[in-house]
Amino acid sequence: MEEVRRAINRRLADGETQTTLAIAYNVSNATISRLVNNQIGRSHKLLAAHNRIIEGQERERQERERQERERQERERQERERQEREQQEREKEEREKHEREQQEREKEERQPKTAKNNTPSITIGIPARGPKGSDYDHRTIQSITGLPTTPLVYGGSEKVEKYNKIFKETQRMMVTQIPIPPVAWVDTKQEELSCIVMPGRSKQQENCEERAAQENQIIQRALIIGQPLFGICAASWRIWCGLHRRDLRSDFGNTLSNIKISLVHTKHKTALQATTLLNSIENRNPGADPKQWLVDIRSLKKLLPRTADFKNQIRLLLQIIKHLQFSDSKFLQIVKGHNSRRMMCMNSLGTKVIYNKSVHPIEMVKDSLTKQLMESTKVQQGKVVMTEIDPKDLEVNSVHWRAVSLSNRYLGPNCPGGVEVSAIAPKDGCIESFSSTLGCPIVGVQWHPEATNHDEQEQKFNRLMIKRFVKQCGQSFSLKRSLLKQIPKQVY
Repeated sequence: MEEVRRAINRRLADGETQTTLAIAYNVSNATISRLVNNQIGRSHKLLAAHNRIIEGQERERQERERQERERQERERQERERQEREQQEREKEEREKHEREQQEREKEERQPKTAKNNTPSITIGIPARGPKGSDYDHRTIQSITGLPTTPLVYGGSEKVEKYNKIFKETQRMMVTQIPIPPVAWVDTKQEELSCIVMPGRSKQQENCEERAAQENQIIQRALIIGQPLFGICAASWRIWCGLHRRDLRSDFGNTLSNIKISLVHTKHKTALQATTLLNSIENRNPGADPKQWLVDIRSLKKLLPRTADFKNQIRLLLQIIKHLQFSDSKFLQIVKGHNSRRMMCMNSLGTKVIYNKSVHPIEMVKDSLTKQLMESTKVQQGKVVMTEIDPKDLEVNSVHWRAVSLSNRYLGPNCPGGVEVSAIAPKDGCIESFSSTLGCPIVGVQWHPEATNHDEQEQKFNRLMIKRFVKQCGQSFSLKRSLLKQIPKQVY
């Protein structure tokens, strides 16, 4: 009974009333009072009620423990479910990332193709040698982030030959870059957006094969209005090509003048002369001047022997003579623009080395070259050009020749629609020229493609190439797309 008494006293101490305890033990209030006051020695009824209460409390405790265990089990299962879902999500993310990485690697291994009408096309003529060709494509791709395509002039046998050279080039390099197969000018040049022509070493100055290819590519680009960007010695080739374009234009104008003069004459061979003139005019604009020379000599025999016709024949022969001049007649030799080492890629193909500034340049205001080099910023909703600081314009101009404004054959002039854009202030050497009319044309004497990402003081070089390729190239591609949609005959 002592255990029962202690249990009741604890419950009373906890705040329960005797009435509540009497109901719980199924006895009267008086019995609970006597038990608390030690007036009851033994009571079977109280003992049975106490045991029943203890058993009930034990069952409640066990039920609470069971419910707690069930709650903990549900929480554990929920945690495990959440962990499984998290693991599945992480697995899906990893698989997605791996798939994307594999796709990127696959795209990098595959030849790049033009996107959004803004491909970059560089003429990596294999005659430069394996490392030279690889340098051209690496630097232009690094600056523009766009694909590059080697371009040659000639038949399928030359394309096959140069493809073999490029494959050998790739095997020699530590790191690979995507270069698609060589494109053939006759079938592919019009599909390209712009032409970026690399320079050449002095040892290749007299390479006839390369000169013939580049001249054909330049001539084709000028006919279809394709943007041209020439670097170092390639700018000389473009300069000479522009002069020859003007000479061919003068040649055509002179032929037209002769035809007009023949209309007003009743010479017996006027019909034959007119037929021959039509035949000459209908030739490809890139006809060999030597063939023209044979035609003009035949034409001379059919024309009346008047002073006017003699002067026009003399002018045609002079133009043909000028067209046959070598490039050196349009250029000048310069000194003091040399360097011990030419810029090149490092052994890993990740960075250009030996890129040193040689001398400063002065830009011509509002020229195309200067506009391409200037950065832009937005002020009050308007795009504003930021002027280039003259003291920052030092370039890696390494060359032994330069374009000339004065020569004893053509006199002091620029090709039509072209202006000088930059000069070297020390000796007045022309460092850049650009177009003022027609398709965008830029020739630079230095090497803007040799600028690395971390060379902030030379960022205007990278900006110039990127803008030319993306903006001028895109405009040409859009124009070509528009022309394809216009019917050949409009009634």
